[in-house]
Amino acid sequence: MAKWENMALVTLATAATCASAGIALPLHTGGRYIVDANNQRVKLAAVNWYGAEEEDYVVAGLEYAALPDIAQQIRVMGFNAVRLPWSNQMYETNPVIDPARLAANPSLVGLQALGVFDAVVAALANEGLLVILDNHMSNANWCCSDTDGNGLWYNSEFPEKSWLADWQGMAGRYLNQPAVIGADLRNEPRSGATWGGSDPLYDWHAAAERGGDAVLSVNPSLLIFVEGVNYATDLSGALDLPVQLSVTSQLVYSSHDYSWDHAGLASYDELAAQLDGLWGYLLMSGLPVWVGEFGTCHTDVSCVTSSTAGTGGFWFSNFQQYLQQHDADWSYWALNGTEARGDTRTLGAEETYGILNTSWTGSASPDLLNALQAVTAPTATPAINQGGVVNPVTYTAQVAPGSLASVFGVNLAPVTAAAASLPLLPELGGGVMSMNGSLAVPLLFSSPYQMNIQIPWEVDPASPASLTASVGWLASAAQPVQLEAAAPVVFLLQPGVSNQGAVLIANTGLVAALAGSDFPNARPAQPGDYISIFCTGLGAVTNQPATGAASPSEPLAWTAATPTATIGGAGALVTFSGLAPGAVGLYQVNVQVPAGVSSGPAVPVVLFISGVQSNAVTIAIE
Repeated sequence: MAKWENMALVTLATAATCASAGIALPLHTGGRYIVDANNQRVKLAAVNWYGAEEEDYVVAGLEYAALPDIAQQIRVMGFNAVRLPWSNQMYETNPVIDPARLAANPSLVGLQALGVFDAVVAALANEGLLVILDNHMSNANWCCSDTDGNGLWYNSEFPEKSWLADWQGMAGRYLNQPAVIGADLRNEPRSGATWGGSDPLYDWHAAAERGGDAVLSVNPSLLIFVEGVNYATDLSGALDLPVQLSVTSQLVYSSHDYSWDHAGLASYDELAAQLDGLWGYLLMSGLPVWVGEFGTCHTDVSCVTSSTAGTGGFWFSNFQQYLQQHDADWSYWALNGTEARGDTRTLGAEETYGILNTSWTGSASPDLLNALQAVTAPTATPAINQGGVVNPVTYTAQVAPGSLASVFGVNLAPVTAAAASLPLLPELGGGVMSMNGSLAVPLLFSSPYQMNIQIPWEVDPASPASLTASVGWLASAAQPVQLEAAAPVVFLLQPGVSNQGAVLIANTGLVAALAGSDFPNARPAQPGDYISIFCTGLGAVTNQPATGAASPSEPLAWTAATPTATIGGAGALVTFSGLAPGAVGLYQVNVQVPAGVSSGPAVPVVLFISGVQSNAVTIAIE
């Protein structure tokens, strides 16, 4: 039996676009927003990629995956920026990196720490990603505690003059790399750090002004990120005592937030009141704030969403809602699939807060990734176009249970993404679809203007149906869906270019077309040949798979009704009609090309089922 592996995915998916496409660098601030050189909003949706600040002086993961591949994954997942931690010890000692930490990147072996850091920045820039340099530690190690000796912007080994000089050195190093758009002056000031006050040894506000101006003296185009005190959670003093820099348009305040900062959290309103008082008030006052760190575990869906008050998932889902409602810029901790070497850390152990898996090859948790993707774009309510739920070939409104459909609208998903595996999930690219209020809808493809879906098998074609699009806590109005018991359409191989059908010579993998530049893997069908026609909308089947799951191969799922087929107007023998094994929502009809049929490069093929006719496609016959 011929089958087209992942035909549904291939037919309906497109590639993600470059993360920072259309951004005119450098960046500055405009009111409460970060904007580009054309004064267009740039919402930072970033990830933290740690390791260079720790004991091996290099970002984690380069022993597992190629640097360009990791950078590409960041972009494809929908993030547009990376916060890169570094330490003063890394900058000043600049040792040669242990080759074991570069096992998947042999071209980097032999380089010193800053050379590898340069390569990381270049790889991110090559993917269109923006980079924020983060002075995370003085001594190379894992952060953070009150007793690690790195709670202030200086210590006995690395005094303030070193901190200032090192920052100027880093700013100068990337002066001609426009992708480096910002300097996060110091990670999580603590250990007695104050916002103002009479003791200059602890006055982080005054130190931030000195540090920011030192960076701007080298590169006045960099954004200067100034974190709050108490582990960056508290910016409550910034309105009465603002940071004043020599270039006023480059200041961005930065906060951090984790579940342990809100012990006993009982409601969203409680969280919102706390955050409003700590830093949300700055946004409401027209000043820019970037949440430079927040994160949760990925080991269970309850880490991401939970209705149980006081849990990490309860905090995370409510914090995600706060980000969306306040349209805030952010950076998730962390990208890493594995830990780097440092105190309390185990080199190579799973980073349970990481977005990537332990091989650094993909997402560790679709639930976590989708939750983050839901807040990557500027906040906007999704809407499905009137009559916007259609079949994926001719775009007419009739669709059938179990079959594939396209949904058109605006703000349907923040991130362009294609499903990479089966079973299909009801969330993709930050977007979610539901039918009749609560029935989950599997997604094949997501983008702001189009979602490709499977209509759930569970819906009754004789009853009214509706579809709703959701992004985070924002939902569209319900849009009516016109369901039919059968709504057959045959796929095209070149939509908008030719009417060549998705038809194979059975058991060969060859397209039933003239071989050439358009279809190099093709040959015309001949009378007596068996061909496989790939389509959707043929209705109910035996051995029905679960919604979103791959169709079975043993036994096959046959259509409840048997279609008829014509080729060149002549009736053709149907030998099989059912779901294509291994795909979702994709049907396969095997027929024999009748004797005496007309030959030619574009002979029409039509299916009929339950009294409904499909679109006509063409095949080549000789």
